[in-house]
Amino acid sequence: MKKILALTMVIVLALALTACGGSGASNDTPTDAANAFLKAVQEQDTDAMAKVYQGDPAEMDLVGEAEMDSEDIPAELSALLSEQMQQFEYEVSNEVVDEDTATVDVKITTINIGKAFEESITEFMEKAMAGEISSDTTEEELTAQLYAAFQEKLAAAEKDYEGTAVLNLSNVDGKWMVDQISQSDPLVNCLTGGLIDYSSSLTGGDEESGEDAEASGN
Repeated sequence: MKKILALTMVIVLALALTACGGSGASNDTPTDAANAFLKAVQEQDTDAMAKVYQGDPAEMDLVGEAEMDSEDIPAELSALLSEQMQQFEYEVSNEVVDEDTATVDVKITTINIGKAFEESITEFMEKAMAGEISSDTTEEELTAQLYAAFQEKLAAAEKDYEGTAVLNLSNVDGKWMVDQISQSDPLVNCLTGGLIDYSSSLTGGDEESGEDAEASGN
């Protein structure tokens, strides 16, 4: 299961790293800041993100925590993941302000990555049970086959995952900033199309996930 969780961490990392050119960001209200933050994530613009986000993307060393290098993921799969993840759409609503703190609701519609991964795992296990995978197959070969199956399912995945999460913000020197987000935050699960929840289900819930998000992607 370690490689499955490592793959999840690499996907999450792709949402925070890889900088693009900076752009303007408004954070006069919590809704403004939330919209600017989500746009920066969507465009992979870490300069814009830094203007409205209290966390530091450069410190989100999720690959290190997963004990693997991003180069372990095939280049074609990595490129496809980046392309699919950036297709998410978002809606910000229900702004609630309490002095210097605030919350907004975020609705995410995106590629059903979790379902694609689940289907690839299921298909892989069915082949193993049917004896279609040789017992002499090495771990590296098994991993390569799983990645290939995931890539095929991901390429055909539909944009039918919907999830909601609550974004917390704070007023810093008169400007609203999104609070630091952990890798277990429900928003991360939404942005990865339910992949965090599915990975957690594989480990029996040992890993904290976005289960609190009101998400559905069936």
